[in-house]
Amino acid sequence: MFSQKSKIFFISSITTFILLFVGLTVFHLLQEKEIRPEEDPFEEYFELPVKIYLFNQGEKTEVEKKDNQYKKIIDMLNKKAQFEGSFETVDYVIMEENIKMIKNDKFAVELIYHQQKEFEEKYVFGSRTEEGYMRASYSRLLIPLTGKYEEMIIFGDDEEYKNRPLSKLPNNEHLINYVKNL
Repeated sequence: MFSQKSKIFFISSITTFILLFVGLTVFHLLQEKEIRPEEDPFEEYFELPVKIYLFNQGEKTEVEKKDNQYKKIIDMLNKKAQFEGSFETVDYVIMEENIKMIKNDKFAVELIYHQQKEFEEKYVFGSRTEEGYMRASYSRLLIPLTGKYEEMIIFGDDEEYKNRPLSKLPNNEHLINYVKNL
């Protein structure tokens, strides 16, 4: 009925189609799945700051890149960023009074950059774009460790902090203990 060449061609065509389908499916799933680097997830999303401020209920400690504490804090931020799930944005209006309260009454980490940086992440729940992208410009990041804003990163520039912080970043205990013991 079919020649040997026809059978081989038919089988190789089916095999190629199946492999192509499986490959495209795996590629698509990898694109949709949120993949966080195992080692340094915080550094994957945000560049390293030039300076870090630690706030311990109103007391401010400055840490620069040359300081021994710098690497420890970055390591703890990487641990904080190792979580299952996706980032979310929150419809909070961040007013100057909120920032003062976070820095004076609570525990917080503030990261300072010399120039404007860009954050862009796909699949952020609550983002206002069709594709689920969140985009933010920043030259400083405020990371409250306690209180109402404790699982957030608040983006700021040289003038003010912005509304719609990034949320769903738990695991503050190690940072709180570190800041308390300074």
